[in-house]
Amino acid sequence: LTEKISECIIPLDILLEWSQNDRDEIVKYDNSVQKDSNINFKEKVICDYIDAQVGDEDYSNILQRDDRYFVWENLSDQRQAALRWYPFKPSGRVLEIGAGFGALTGALCDRLSRVVVTETNHVQADYLTKRYINRKNLTVIEGEIRNISFEDQFDYIIMFGHLETIANGSDEDEIYIEYLRYLKSLLKPNGTIILAVDNRYGVRMLCGMIDKYTHRPFDAIANYPDGTEGRLFTREQLAGFIDKA
Repeated sequence: LTEKISECIIPLDILLEWSQNDRDEIVKYDNSVQKDSNINFKEKVICDYIDAQVGDEDYSNILQRDDRYFVWENLSDQRQAALRWYPFKPSGRVLEIGAGFGALTGALCDRLSRVVVTETNHVQADYLTKRYINRKNLTVIEGEIRNISFEDQFDYIIMFGHLETIANGSDEDEIYIEYLRYLKSLLKPNGTIILAVDNRYGVRMLCGMIDKYTHRPFDAIANYPDGTEGRLFTREQLAGFIDKA
């Protein structure tokens, strides 16, 4: 079996091995804040790699040496394939919400005249700025999107893997619908929102991949019986949110 992530085909056994390694690191490090630090273990690894080559966006040598999934997820340019299909206007203005360490940001800078990025995590916002320090068309803002005032509306809004976390795992549909309505207000007439979430019933989840919010397998499929800090959705749920928004 394989799973297609953008244009990158990954054998499912490798993906599940990455997931198990991820789980082992969570157990080992408890994925918690280190003593005397505001940064967790995985963030520290990514930050060290960015610090080692500030301004150099090519991490291929690092990825050859370090094959852990979270390193690939944050530093590989293969994830940018998720946006290659869309015909952006080169003169367009885009807002990327929850950019993390900027896995998609470079591709947006390549293709649009103005890129505004928001990130609530201080460490990730800081290192995203370092990673793309030479990009003149990029503005990074640390903060929650609903607490930021923007001077102009956007042609595009990009949100990958962020909708799941806006309500701390709530199962109240209206919270997600209202959030999408707010995003719509930030768009120019005929603007476009491109969003993606992990599929609650995706092949990876059905085969026992570790849930990134509960660190246990099958919780998303079971609709999080013990609660969660984030929530995956089905395609039907996501389409319903969009229709109602």
